[in-house]
Amino acid sequence: MGREEKEKKEKGGYGERLREITAVLKKHAITRGVSPEKLRLILEDLGPTYIKLGQIMSLRSDILPKRYCDELMKLCSDVPPMPFSQVIEVLEESMGCPWQAEFQHIEQKPLGAASIA
Repeated sequence: MGREEKEKKEKGGYGERLREITAVLKKHAITRGVSPEKLRLILEDLGPTYIKLGQIMSLRSDILPKRYCDELMKLCSDVPPMPFSQVIEVLEESMGCPWQAEFQHIEQKPLGAASIA
């Protein structure tokens, strides 16, 4: 991969995601410590991959204190849903057409939410 390709990838992909992650950590004042609740909120804000990591960490009471595991366990049963606008964006991008071409109706309020299906 040439230098120009690397710079382009950093600007569009890695660099953008790094800025998002940094903003989430700053929002939650990571330098002031990490309580169990703060860790859960950070993972939720970082998205599905991090939520899945939190779910896995919740099962590791041999590594994490119980209060962290208990808080992270909430990621297994109480995950906020993806915004509906983002759902539509993902559907249309993957189908290559407006969602109405494939579906008659989509409920905006989900029955449930999960980190990664």
